[in-house]
Amino acid sequence: MTSTSAAVVLQPYWNDSIAEAVVARVRGGQLPGLVFVQLKEHGRLLSELLSRELGHAVPLVTGDLPEPQSAKLARTIKETPNACPVAVCTSTWATGIDIPNLRWVLWAGQGQAPIGFLQARGRGSRSDQGKKADFELIVVEDLETPRYREQAVKRIDHMRRAGYEVCSDELLQQLLDKPATTGHRRGRGLSQGRGHGSGSGSGRASRSRVPGFAPVKPDGWHSADSPTGSTLGDVIFILLHTRWFVVSASLLVLMTIIKGLLN
Repeated sequence: MTSTSAAVVLQPYWNDSIAEAVVARVRGGQLPGLVFVQLKEHGRLLSELLSRELGHAVPLVTGDLPEPQSAKLARTIKETPNACPVAVCTSTWATGIDIPNLRWVLWAGQGQAPIGFLQARGRGSRSDQGKKADFELIVVEDLETPRYREQAVKRIDHMRRAGYEVCSDELLQQLLDKPATTGHRRGRGLSQGRGHGSGSGSGRASRSRVPGFAPVKPDGWHSADSPTGSTLGDVIFILLHTRWFVVSASLLVLMTIIKGLLN
């Protein structure tokens, strides 16, 4: 018996979580797989990061890649996955490619994952012996930032309704049941989808960071834990809660009133 499973990364450390999930599957023999991104810049970063972590080049497929090279790479992944176990790609490969032996897809971008593509891969994934092979979907979601959490929960629900088995822990279940009122406890790791057979994977993502890489979200925003994550709102908040600002503002108002009376 086989299954199509899904995993959801519950932590905001985007690139660390992505790298750990990919490395675990490649080293565990789950070949081949694809990492989808929305932005080419994020794709380049992940390609470099994964190349360093895995010790070999991880190709990046974008619309700029000539069609002959794109087709050749797809054949390599399909026919000799050990030679190219994983590739990072944009939506260029969301349609029109045929890799029936694909074992997993990691969706590393904000926005709706290409469910149609993923459903097709889930139905069409077959081993060399012709037997149905497990297919795994891994989605990196930011459940800590309120403006992303609601969208993330909707996507998770969409995956479940699309037929993916989301094996969620207590936290994820609470988020699915009460997305507007349930908070996120920092430090939870990978909610791993489990299925029958060898394709489900296991493990839990940690909070360790990859040296040299800030936890950058695919849309260019930095995590709140990043040194560059300060915003104008944070500055205003600090100013409003300091005594000297209150005193200075009071003096300014008083001087304005006195000046008005003198005139």
